[in-house]
Amino acid sequence: MVALIATVVNLAAFISPYAACGYPTGSSATVLIGADVSLSHPDGAVETGDQLAALAPDGSCAGVVTWDGDGAALTVWVDDPFTEGREGLIPGEPVSLAIWDASSGEAYESDVLGAKIKAPFGDPDVFMPDELYILEGISSTSEATPAIESTLALEQNYPNPAQHQTTLEFSLDTDGPVVIEVFDALGRRVAMPLNAKLQAGPHQVRLDVSSLASGAYIYRLLTEDQALQRRMTVSR
Repeated sequence: MVALIATVVNLAAFISPYAACGYPTGSSATVLIGADVSLSHPDGAVETGDQLAALAPDGSCAGVVTWDGDGAALTVWVDDPFTEGREGLIPGEPVSLAIWDASSGEAYESDVLGAKIKAPFGDPDVFMPDELYILEGISSTSEATPAIESTLALEQNYPNPAQHQTTLEFSLDTDGPVVIEVFDALGRRVAMPLNAKLQAGPHQVRLDVSSLASGAYIYRLLTEDQALQRRMTVSR
């Protein structure tokens, strides 16, 4: 079961925030939702006319389907790496599920969907193009989500190896300046995708590696008093 976090977004005029979500990029995955699957949110069961949407880690919408009570196939689109905006999911990302209640005009976001679904032919923990996933159900919870203390962390980039673009995720334990630099095997700085003041908490940046030669690289996160680094691979 996917446990819904009781996060409510108030909407004006009962207009779905996912009405224009998911731009067809030509590549996608599918989440099958059976008619007998239990679907509910904090206000009750999912009814005809409600919407189920797939969300990327940054909250952007990657696909939506309107529930009609007879089951559904939720198409989750792949992001086009050659555009500046977000049209879908990047391979290797987790995908979250959201439910929009048409009767109240409220949207409920869930926790990460990846580990909560079946993937008969692949890995259920990450999104991949052409994959088939089966949703086992969604149940609401009224338990408060415990506060998570922010810590400094630098995650592994995805996809890795990278061909055109890759995503660097990190979290900050305090507000302040942060720099991300990329170095080649000879120690030369080849990119600086971030140099800014940010608030504590999770963040991500997209790194364009299309101009980098194939090989191993180091990306480093610098704050005022700490540094973290990881290795990534560029492959053509």
